[in-house]
Amino acid sequence: MPPGRVPAKPPTDRVRLRRLAERGHYDRATIDAILDATIVGHVGWVLDGQPFVTPTSIWRQGDRL
Repeated sequence: MPPGRVPAKPPTDRVRLRRLAERGHYDRATIDAILDATIVGHVGWVLDGQPFVTPTSIWRQGDRL
């Protein structure tokens, strides 16, 4: 992290990073940069107790994915 830059706090303890937490960032600019640099995202859900994950193309327009 650049000097003087303080990462934003996670909104709740539920989404707080526990493993390698010092590498995590919660600020909007970092999250937007990650989303803008990727093409594939993964959508996960559970149906009748069975988890599924589908890779899909993603993009960001303002605040929407």
